[in-house]
Order: sequence, then C-alpha cells, then structure tokens
Amino acid sequence: IARGCRPTTDNKLVELWSPGGVPVTLQCFDPGSGQPIWKQVVTTSEYGTFYAEIPLPTECGLGWYGVSCEMGEGGHHYHEFQVQEFRRPEFNVSCTAPSGPPLVTGGSAIVAVHASYFAGGPLTQANVEWTVDSQKTTFSPAGWPAFHFQDAPVWGCFGFRGFQDDDSGPVLRHKSNTNSKGQHRLCIDFKANASQKRKYPVQVKANGTVTDINRQTMSSSASFTVHPSKYYVGIKTLPWARANTSVEVELVVCDVAGKAIADVPLTVRCTSTQRKRFGNDVEVIERWVKEYTSAPGTMCLDLLFDEGGEYTLEARVA
Repeated sequence: IARGCRPTTDNKLVELWSPGGVPVTLQCFDPGSGQPIWKQVVTTSEYGTFYAEIPLPTECGLGWYGVSCEMGEGGHHYHEFQVQEFRRPEFNVSCTAPSGPPLVTGGSAIVAVHASYFAGGPLTQANVEWTVDSQKTTFSPAGWPAFHFQDAPVWGCFGFRGFQDDDSGPVLRHKSNTNSKGQHRLCIDFKANASQKRKYPVQVKANGTVTDINRQTMSSSASFTVHPSKYYVGIKTLPWARANTSVEVELVVCDVAGKAIADVPLTVRCTSTQRKRFGNDVEVIERWVKEYTSAPGTMCLDLLFDEGGEYTLEARVA
C-alpha cells in the first residue's frame, strides 16, 4: 500500500493523498545467487494499492527471498519472505513443572522433559538443551484485596514505568541426553541473593529442546512461581494524612494460600525523601525502625508524623 501526504495549493494545510495510476516495478531475488528470478510491473489503484502474486517453482531453493518495489519519483521499498521445507514431525516433546507445596527461595525444584515417537516408544539418547530464565512477577495472597503485598510501582508523567529494580534474572543453559525412558530431569536451585535489598516473587520458565538423530528439533516449556518467603506481609493505609494527626496502619502476615499467621516477627521501617538543593537527586532519610510480632488476624498501628512530606512504610518478614 502506497500513501503519502502533500501540501494543498494554498500551502497552509496538508492533505492525505493516494498515488493512483502509478507504475510499480516488482522484482524477486533468489536467496542463493541474489539474481532476479521474477519481474512484473503493476499499476496502483485509485486508493494507492496494488496486488501481485509471485510464482515459486516446486523445487525452489530454501531461504530468505527478497522483493523490491520501485515506484516513480524515487519511491523504493524492500521486503523479505522465507521459504522452508515442511517436515512431518516424528516425535513429540512435553515439559512438566514441579507440583506440590509452594516453592520458596533457598529451595529447589525439578522440571522434566519427555520425548516419544508418534509411532510409539521413547526417544532415547537424544540431545536435550535446557534454557532457564526468570522474570520478576507480582503475587498477592487470596482473601486480602485491600492490602498491598508488593513494593509500590513508580508512576511518571506519562503513566506506569514499572518497578525500580531490574525485572529479569540471568539466562541459564544446560545440555544433556534423554534416558532409556525418553526423559531428562533438571534440578533448579533457588539460592538467596544476600546482596538483594528487596525480595520479590519470580516467574521461572524452563524450556527443553530435544534434537533427534535426523537433526529434527522439538521444544516444550513449563513455568512456575518461586516465592521469596513462605510468609507475606501486607500493608493497608490511607494515601494521605495531615501532619500531627494519628495515622492508622493495618498489617497482616499470611502464608501463600492467604491464611493469617500469628507470632511471626516482622520489621517495619519508615523513610522519607528529601530533594537536594541543587540538581534532581533525592536523599532517602530513615525515620525509624520498629520490631513487631504478627497477630492471628490484622494488627493496627497508630503512627504520628510531626511534619509534612512523603513517607514510605516497608514491612518485612524473614
């Protein structure tokens, strides 16, 4: 489709125009030699469009073919399409995620890939290549919709900008072979990073690619969530308050399923931000840190802030 804009006769407005009746020269180039194998001249319609079919022989070469479109007055466009040979799949691959209790940082999980022939029987001694990556995700235990269990997102002038820290982890790779049952099991350890200031739930994706003796490859993947702890702490408070006025803050500690848990030590930290006099740098000031023990349900804190400003409350459990 060829369309463009041009000024009107009074040179004050711009109108949309479609160059109808313009000849367009089309050429298709072989991926191996780069020589043209087809050429045709078409004419655009009154709407600035054209249509053409490129015939490909049955025994044409495989690869990326190039198509050039040349229009009058120097208009030029280049497009590519790929030609591949169809191969009927000879085997199937499935990947399974771990089942059972919630996965927590510091533990491990086992993912398995299974390859079998459509004709029957396992695909043994086939090459297996694993790719494992992780992405920061969000999670809130069920039953507490009014509580906030994650770090607050950053909002900019043009909308949501996401979270402050890096969202993804390193990509891990591993190579092996299927066993006599056509399976391969991979154990993934979730080691805690002591240098991390905040801990988040992560979505882990494990992809297993199996290659048979004929170099045919099939892939399958499985995803699961790894929690930073077996407990989550949620905060509920008003978004604003007056200075020297009591502010009610509600806290709850619950497990992954949403059941409130009592007698769990937690730490609440209060900070404020102060912009420096010169530049756009912001200084984070720690106001106080207090230790509490969770209640069987929600627990209420009455906090007093003697001066105005923006404050951040951070609650953490082990």
